[in-house]
Amino acid sequence: MTLSGLPTQNQLPVGEIVCTFQDSEGYMWYGTEGGGLCRDDGYTVEIFRADFTHPTRIESNSVTCITEDSLKRIWFGTKRGLIS
Repeated sequence: MTLSGLPTQNQLPVGEIVCTFQDSEGYMWYGTEGGGLCRDDGYTVEIFRADFTHPTRIESNSVTCITEDSLKRIWFGTKRGLIS
């Protein structure tokens, strides 16, 4: 096995990735410790996180697990609960 850096790693909000998941559309999702949830399309990273401008988007920026259900909804667990 060969490990290398992510091409979009410089776009991540923090350096610690806790979990990864590839969804049915091919997006890579990264759960981070303190940086929120990140969706990577191979070119850009979109970040979903709690902050003062979006206080109800997610309740914790520490994402511990990610999955997808049969309806193709992304679910992720944080230190404060499960979110869809």
